[in-house]
Amino acid sequence: MSKAVLPDDVAQYARTGDATALEWLQSEGMNTDLRDERGDTLPMLAGYHGRAEVMKMLLDTGAARDLASGERR
Repeated sequence: MSKAVLPDDVAQYARTGDATALEWLQSEGMNTDLRDERGDTLPMLAGYHGRAEVMKMLLDTGAARDLASGERR
């Protein structure tokens, strides 16, 4: 069974700091702990790209704080 992977367009929202899109996706039930092909979550991607506000918003609204990069659940 394959794991669900974070869609590229959603990962790009975290990289570019598109909080509006991410908030809407969260309101629609998106799992913020999905990972991209390298094993990074949305908060990790936001942090890597200097989007501290988006990273904080994701963490404050339920994204896991205890995952390591590359660690799949």
